[in-house]
Amino acid sequence: MNVRRLLLSLAVLVFAGSVVAGGTGAFFSDEETSSGNVFAAGELDLQVDSVAHINGLVCFGDQWVPDDQVEWDGDAEMLVEAADANIGQAIIDYNEDFPANVPAAGDQCASTWTLTDLGPGHTFFNYGDLKPGDSGENTISLHVFDNDAYMCAAIHDVASDDNGCNEPETDAEETANGGEGTATCGDGEGELAQELNFFVWEDDGDNIYETNGDDGDILVNGDDGTGIEDVYPLYTPGTGVFTGGETQYLGVYWCYGEFTMPGGVLTCDGSSATNLTQSDSLTAGITFYVEQARSNDGFECPRLEEFEEEPTAPTLPDATVSSSDGWSDVDTDTSDGEGVNDKWEWLSKLRNNTGGFELQVGVSDSDALLQDEADTTWAADTYYPFTLSYDGSNTATLTANGESVSYPVGNGTFDRLGINAKAPAAQGGDSDVTTEIVSLSLSTVNPLSIDTVSATGVGSNDVNSITIETPTLSDAWVLTGEFKFTSVGGLYTSDEYPAVQFSID
Repeated sequence: MNVRRLLLSLAVLVFAGSVVAGGTGAFFSDEETSSGNVFAAGELDLQVDSVAHINGLVCFGDQWVPDDQVEWDGDAEMLVEAADANIGQAIIDYNEDFPANVPAAGDQCASTWTLTDLGPGHTFFNYGDLKPGDSGENTISLHVFDNDAYMCAAIHDVASDDNGCNEPETDAEETANGGEGTATCGDGEGELAQELNFFVWEDDGDNIYETNGDDGDILVNGDDGTGIEDVYPLYTPGTGVFTGGETQYLGVYWCYGEFTMPGGVLTCDGSSATNLTQSDSLTAGITFYVEQARSNDGFECPRLEEFEEEPTAPTLPDATVSSSDGWSDVDTDTSDGEGVNDKWEWLSKLRNNTGGFELQVGVSDSDALLQDEADTTWAADTYYPFTLSYDGSNTATLTANGESVSYPVGNGTFDRLGINAKAPAAQGGDSDVTTEIVSLSLSTVNPLSIDTVSATGVGSNDVNSITIETPTLSDAWVLTGEFKFTSVGGLYTSDEYPAVQFSID
């Protein structure tokens, strides 16, 4: 019986039943109800956290700390301060033992974070002054919610650049390439990928490769970096699934030179590195990809080209960037009638350490109850990375030199950001003092057409500035950069010079 005929037959039966019901008025009856029937789609979400190490330091509490000051808490699945730790003294001891190391103990770091979705600012590796023999390790923990999954990792968009050649590199390039005039010194011509080596394994979370412990398979064992750009199958139908709700760890060890494992301990020897890699850089994207495991027995990792990003021209989304030999437009414009002082709605500062605070965020320039502040100590002629962020709804946070301050600045219509470099007049026979801000980057306006500003006190206090005007300041954003004071200490009558001031309206 086909479907059409069945439907017609049911219609006839219902009609006949109706006739009988009208004639008799009595029937045997019963009723069964199944209520609340639901079809709900499952969830599959990957989140990642990271712990970074370099040269015996670990990124812990936003600063580089000697790694013997922390220990692995297997129950909490996280690094914690060791029971006998004295981090302040350990930082001093490390810097006395290794005065030339970069980063130094106590420097700000940002390659450790707790469980999150990856996005801008989440870089596993960000090192700007490597030397042969440097080494480090990242333990990356992976969490899949809530269903079993297959997983792949892809290293893609690798750029190995020379960034020009100094004399030693030029000589090495010409020797390697066969004679004078054969040096290659441009984009895509770097050699760092060949001298930076990687070793990746399934870790148990303690950041240490253990041949006889709970660690699993070796996933990458590269003699050089030439093959690092690839897709790596981590969990597949052939190797097993990633069980939903569990945590898996990857240990990623890198060595600027050749690594060996005497006694099962990863060791880096930089003697094989050459002048070919001076000033070179290596950048790459890292993508983790998951797919449901159930009903997906034919799963295969995507091809490398599917992870490659299409190059796009940088744009400035509705933004203007201007510089001034004086205070920013935010600080000189009193027409808005906004904020405590009718100039800005909130501000943040990095100040000289003659007294009082060094980091500040708030809605007042003078009332301590309307701001958050912290103390630290700057070293003269030293670049310090900083981060100023706004969460898009209420809170602004300033971080530098291992210290962080936050204040609820509120949810307003912000469209201008002033960045002011403030330098004092020289006093007490001291030389001219300069405040310098470099490598500025605003997450919602990238790149900035002007990304540096400096001021030098010559006979009188000096202020120079940048003003960024964009409606994206009302949303969440992150401003990063580096600053330095060429001199600090007690020579200056005001804590406001030298200083960096950010003004937002």
